[in-house]
Amino acid sequence: SDNFRKFFTLVTLLLMIAVQFVDFSASTSIARMLQEASHDSHETAKMIAVYGTLMTRPHASVLAACLSLILFSYTAADWLLTRLHNRRKLFFGVALITLVVLFASPRYLIVTEVLEMMLMAALIYPNKIPSQAPKGRKPIPTEEEQNTLRKAA
Repeated sequence: SDNFRKFFTLVTLLLMIAVQFVDFSASTSIARMLQEASHDSHETAKMIAVYGTLMTRPHASVLAACLSLILFSYTAADWLLTRLHNRRKLFFGVALITLVVLFASPRYLIVTEVLEMMLMAALIYPNKIPSQAPKGRKPIPTEEEQNTLRKAA
């Protein structure tokens, strides 16, 4: 039903926002830690080498937020998740882009997390159109078809 689909997109959106908040909090705490340790240049260089790669770039956070903004509109979210669910080539294309972004730089991890959440949501997103019966088999009749068969008999 449409209500369940709206609820599903809302839960997916809330999870995406929660992941982005955790990422923002972690990046902020790393930045504060680096700022406080800026008294000794040798120690700061070590900390930047260790923790600098974990800080998310600002434009990566903006891109992740833009991807999440799509889910605020139910019609856009429904269109996107249905397309990803029904078209395998598109699904695997987005998965390939996710892997490329993941291996390009660890500072874009938030973008890959948001894309992976979108792919997982699309994978289990309910279809409006019921699936067809396997080849050579009769489809299971719906309640309306069963009622018309009973009336005809």
